[in-house]
Parts: sequence; C-alpha cells; structure tokens
Amino acid sequence: MAGPPDGAEKAKPPVKPVAKPKSKSTVDRRNLAEEFIEAEKPSSGDRATEVAEKLMEDREKEEYLFEITDFNRRFDKLKAHFAKLEELKPNEKKEFVLEARRSLIELKFLLWYARIELQIEEVEKGGVKHEICKPKEGVEIDLTEKEAELIDIEKRVSEVKDEKDSSYYENLERQRDTISPRDFLNLSIEDRLILVSNIKSWDELKDGALLVFDFGSNLRLEYQIGLADLTPPQYRSMSVGGIVYKRKGNQGFYSEGNYLAIFNGSRVVVGEKNENYSAEKEYSEKFGDSYKESDENIDGPDGKRKLTRKDILSVARDFGVDAHFLEAVLVVVKGDPSNDISDDYEFLHISARYIQNAESKFEARNGAFSKDKHYTGEFEAYALDRFNLFAEHTGASDADIQKVIEKYAVLTGAEIKFDKSVKESRTRHKPKSRAEIQQLKNPGSYQGEVRYEQREIAAPTQDILRRTEARIAALKAHYDALVAKGDIMPEYRDRIMQIARNIYANMNARMGTWYHSTVYIKRPGKKDWGIKNSCVGAAMKAFEDSGLRLQRGRQGGKPAENFYWGAYRDGSRDFKGGFNWLRSMVLDDSQMVTVRRINPSNCDSLVGQYLEVGECAPAGLHNHALWLYKDVNGRIMMYHSGADVRPKRISLAAGDEVPPGYERRGNDAYKMSHRTSSGKTSSSKVNEIPFSLYLARKPDCTFVKFVPLKNLMRVNFPNLDNPAVA
Repeated sequence: MAGPPDGAEKAKPPVKPVAKPKSKSTVDRRNLAEEFIEAEKPSSGDRATEVAEKLMEDREKEEYLFEITDFNRRFDKLKAHFAKLEELKPNEKKEFVLEARRSLIELKFLLWYARIELQIEEVEKGGVKHEICKPKEGVEIDLTEKEAELIDIEKRVSEVKDEKDSSYYENLERQRDTISPRDFLNLSIEDRLILVSNIKSWDELKDGALLVFDFGSNLRLEYQIGLADLTPPQYRSMSVGGIVYKRKGNQGFYSEGNYLAIFNGSRVVVGEKNENYSAEKEYSEKFGDSYKESDENIDGPDGKRKLTRKDILSVARDFGVDAHFLEAVLVVVKGDPSNDISDDYEFLHISARYIQNAESKFEARNGAFSKDKHYTGEFEAYALDRFNLFAEHTGASDADIQKVIEKYAVLTGAEIKFDKSVKESRTRHKPKSRAEIQQLKNPGSYQGEVRYEQREIAAPTQDILRRTEARIAALKAHYDALVAKGDIMPEYRDRIMQIARNIYANMNARMGTWYHSTVYIKRPGKKDWGIKNSCVGAAMKAFEDSGLRLQRGRQGGKPAENFYWGAYRDGSRDFKGGFNWLRSMVLDDSQMVTVRRINPSNCDSLVGQYLEVGECAPAGLHNHALWLYKDVNGRIMMYHSGADVRPKRISLAAGDEVPPGYERRGNDAYKMSHRTSSGKTSSSKVNEIPFSLYLARKPDCTFVKFVPLKNLMRVNFPNLDNPAVA
C-alpha cells in the first residue's frame, strides 16, 4: 500500500504546466515567490505569508491557464485519432482504444478543473444554455459542447469489440473499478498505468507532459495506491504547482513534511531522475550495515511473528527507515485492530509508512531525527505518538514508549533512554485532542495534528440524538433573538426551524444503513423513487418533505430531493462539473459558498464562519455529495454515505450503547460488513463524523462548496425574508 498514513498531510490537487515558453515576467514572479518563501520562512498569519502565498497562487493559475488554452489542440488530436478507426486491422484496435482512453481521461479532468477554477459564462444557443470559459484573450471553449462530444466519443470507443465480441473499453473500465489493491500491485507498472492514468510508459514521457490519474469509482484503489506504486524507483522527485516533493527510499514523495498523494484528477510534473539510484546504498549510508538479516521468525508481544529479519530489512530499505526500530515496534506493539491491521506483514508495512511520515514531519519542523546512524529518543516518541493518530487515541503511554526505546537501544547497542528530555519533547509535540484545541486562546491558529476521541468519531444513537437536540435548541435561540430584535419575522423563524428539524430527522433515520441499500424518495403524484443509498441518495433523502425546491435549469421548480443527476438524452446537463445539484438550488452562484485551502486544522473556523450554530448545508466535495452542520462547540460535522472512515473496532463498557453500523462482540464493537451486488464485501454506510476527520483521511480535498440553510430560505421563501435576515 502506498496511500498516506493516518495524519499524513497532503497537497492540493496537482497543477502542471504544459510545455510552453514563459515570459520573463512569469519566470521572475516564480523566482520571487520561491526565494521569498525559502529566505523568510514567515510564521502563519504574517502579512509576508499572505504575499508569498498570493504569488504562488498566481503562478499555479498561470500554469493552469496554459493547459486550458491548449485544450482545443488536445481535443482535435483525439478526434483525428478516432478518425483512423475504420482503417485499423483487428490486432491494432486494442492499442487504438488504449490511446483514446488516455485522451478521454486527460480531457475529462481538464473540463472538470475548468469548471471549478475558471469563470464560466452562460450563453444561450438554440434555446439551450451553454457554459463558455475564456481563459485567455482570443480563446473561447464551449464546455457544454465539448462534454457532449466527449460523451459521444466515449460511446463510440466503447463499441470497439475484440475477437470475443467484448468491448475493450468497457472491460478496462470494469477492471479498474473492481480490482483489489493487492491484485493491482501484482500488475506491472505499465499495466497499472493503463488502468488509472493518461500515460503509456514513463520512458516515453516528454518534458511538460500532463499526467492525470483516474481511479474511477474504486475508492479502495484511490486511497491505498500512491504515486510510488506507479513510478519506477529512478524517479526521485515530482512537483505539484511548483512545489518539489522528494522521494524517500522507493516509496512516498514529501515536501516540508507533507506527503504527496494522488487521487482522481491529480496532476504532477516529473522531476529529477537518477538511473543509478539504489535503495540499499541509501539505507547503508543512512543507518549503516549493523542490522543482519536471517530467516528466523522474530519475537512478538504474543509469541513468534510470521516475519523474519530478512522481511524487516527488505521493507526498511524500501521505505528508508531503520530496521532496528521496525523490529522494536514489532516486538513490543501488538498491532492496530482499530484499523484492521492485525496481519503481521501488513502491520510491518503500515509501521514503516508511519515512521517514514514521522521522519519527514520531524525533520521539517524540529531538525535531525537521527544521530550516529540511529534514531534519537525524541524522534522515537514523536513517531510512536503518530501511530493510530486518527483512531480513538494515539495508543502510546509513557510506559509503552519506554519499552520500545529500551528494545531499540538493545538492538542497536546505542545509549538511548526515556529520560527527561524525551518526556519534555513528547509533551511539546504530542497531537492535541479536539477538547485541548478548543481551550487554546486562538483555536483556529492551531496547525498541528489532531487527536480524536472515540465517542466523537463513532457516536452511539443516543449521543447523536442529544447532539441534534442541542443544535436545534441553539439554532432556535439564535432566531428567537433575531425575532426579539425585529430583524426577522416570527414566520421566518418558524419555517426555518421546521425545515431544520425535518432535515436532521431524515439524516438520523438513515444513520448506519448500508451504502448500497435502496433508499426510497417521495415524488409528488408519482411512485416513490428507489435509488442507491450512495452519497447522492442519502444527501437527497435529507431534503424529503422540506418544501425546498430547485431554482434554476430545466429541473427548476422540482423538489430538491427529486433532482436528476444523469445527462439528458441530448447528452447535456444543467450546471455540469460536479456541483450541478448545489447550483440548481440557488438563483445565483454568489449564494453558494466556496471555501478553499481547507485542512483538518482550519476547517472548523473557515467553514464555521458561514454557518450559525445548528445550521446545516448541502455540500459538494470533489465528486462527493454530503451535508455539513455546526455543532454547539463550533465543530463542523459531516453527514454522508460511503467512505466510512470510522475505526473497525471500538472498546465498550458494560452499559455502553453500540453505535449505528456496529455490532457488539464481548467488550468491543466491530463495524458490520455486507456483501454488495458485485460480490465484494463492504463496511461503508451512512455515518456522521467530524469534517476534519474526513479531510485527514482524504487530504486531497482542499476546497468545499455548500449552500447554508439561510440561503436556501432566502431563495425559496422571499416573502418571509422581509425584513432581511441579519
């Protein structure tokens, strides 16, 4: 696996320049930004930081515009490629489909990024509204027309059959969407690239090539597969938006302690290449050759493990971490049942990744993590505190850490003790809990990692209901105060409270239901609509009986829960680009909030500034439909279906209630699983978690769009919005 460990920070979706000469002014601006940030290293919140970030933002924008301006050329190339189909011999058709599919992946995501990054103008053509973007003077791209053409080309490519009368294209799409991470990693790098990227081979890449990754609907693949799984070891650096990420061992890429991960639509630029790179040589220079491999199984906390020193050294070299420390962890620590990592070999891998990530963070923030070719005690405590970072606790007491440090000292022969300096270092650097952060003078400024408590991330039903009632009470108190001041009419308060109660009741009724079960949505005058309980189905169901309606597009006037997500027969959609549902709910895009540069540390303050306590909002996060709402303690909570990132196992006391979607087994509760229609086992279901926890597990999500309930009220009941809401 090469997905980020819990707590790994992740960059924003990559932005890569098309190879094109840049003006002197462009180069000067880039150099200025890089030199400024490198030389000054200003603290968060300084004016200097804002200036530097603005320069970097301008640079990314400029690079992106090169890509979009080049869109027409890429599109014409795809159509020209497609025109050759009739001339192809049967044995040439597969390669034709592969090439066309790479172009489709590339163009699909360029369209997607155009809609979220650029100003879109609506123009009516023949009675149909078209979306036009003009990224540069003299360039105009009709996104509506291009998407319709892409849909048509994809359909025609899927009709190309092999000798068994089976579609090459559909077979590839099906394989990508269903393959397991283990089976994927058994493929050659070339075959992996065929399934999830727009490139054929790293050896054929040209300077400035656009690399796009597409994992389709395979969430396990998207989360567990990293850039290192798709990149030969000789590639030692990658850049994203001008930020260079250096590779550690044969594994992950890091910059200033931040891990570079890839998800749907991620774009990267190839950097340094070293044909003579050797992970074994790098390991020897870093840690020496004192760790001796053998085929004898090592000890574990409960007897012998199914691992040898040969296994440990191989993984240690691969990740560039100390084999002695890996063995010490494996001997002392039982495993990670909360995250279903009980298999010895998988625990070895995830431990190596935790340590690799901790090395990068510690080095960037605190300096050297080793001395005389072994880890310092301060670093060992730092690394162990980041095991299980986003489970119910960090899982390491002073006694636990002392045992690992003492074992490591025995294995290395070094004098390392769990002394006062280690304890003080641990106190300074240990991740804070949500409660500890809220006690800070300025909680929004906290930039460290966040530790979650068990009842926050896997709450039982009674806790969910209590939190719901507290939110509703706080929201009512807010509007009672506005009524008393004469800022709103009592009718406005009564209607918004009725809607809020209804939405929360619909959410709570779905909690814990399976991701792929059927959810029935009422349709006025028609038969109930049975759709999948996907993120879409669960998000729509929350609107049922609210009285809120769609405002724009061909679906204007329909109940919000009856929105049709698919394309019309002519291939077009209302407000395409992943946020069409939200845009259809408002009269103008300005009534839809967009918050950028969110991360686990700042999302509560950045999103919370737009919501009253208790207020809810339908939201869109990349390709995910969800709801956000603000708890009484200021935390932003998230209701959604699928991607259940709650721990596999939680501990229960004798009288504790089992959370929705779990089942009791003795003193523990385990997430329940079910078998989907495709035969796969899944534990995904409707759940409520802190928004920051989801961002920690999906750190490529750097912006969110949502419509606060007050904005929905304003467009649905304008007669009640007088006087205007304060």
